[in-house]
Amino acid sequence: MNISGVILAGGDSSRMGRDKAQLVKGKQTLVEMVRDCLKPHCDEILIVSRAERLEGLRMVRDVTLVADSQEGRGPLVGIQAGLQAAVNEHIFVAGCDMPNLKPATIQLILAADPVFDVVVPFLDDCYEPLHARYSRRCLPAVGRALAGARRSVPSFFKAVKVREITRAELVAVDPTLASFENLNTLQQWDDFNRGRD
Repeated sequence: MNISGVILAGGDSSRMGRDKAQLVKGKQTLVEMVRDCLKPHCDEILIVSRAERLEGLRMVRDVTLVADSQEGRGPLVGIQAGLQAAVNEHIFVAGCDMPNLKPATIQLILAADPVFDVVVPFLDDCYEPLHARYSRRCLPAVGRALAGARRSVPSFFKAVKVREITRAELVAVDPTLASFENLNTLQQWDDFNRGRD
């Protein structure tokens, strides 16, 4: 199954106080680190962000830049834009602040039967929708959710066929669940930058 990787980089980064995608460790920005995590698994990589931020992302190589279709309405709009722009039927979505994505976790999600519209980890009674696979078949349900002013990604799940990846399945391939660690604060970024990730 061919997969398009979609990195969401349109958030406010309010707790970080600066654009997370542009943070630099060594010679790479955070968004480039996420790109490199996805490249071995995906035929193409798209970065979805606000239109005004795209110019600052043009230095990222081997990606296609996509503007949010409805800016300021959260990650569900980013997923919609990614599904619409991707060349493949299925996309793997990740946040731009998730540099610890593990190959085995990505493969676990991608290996699920393509009959499912959404393949999403379920941890501690919560979905992890920014580390999940989506089919283009989701677009009508996503459109209805957005038209109804619903911004939560799982708000459309009841309208599609969902495969939940359990904690036990995830721990079997990623014992520390490092794949799901995201960098939201300057302290978390500093710890990561010093190698305490």
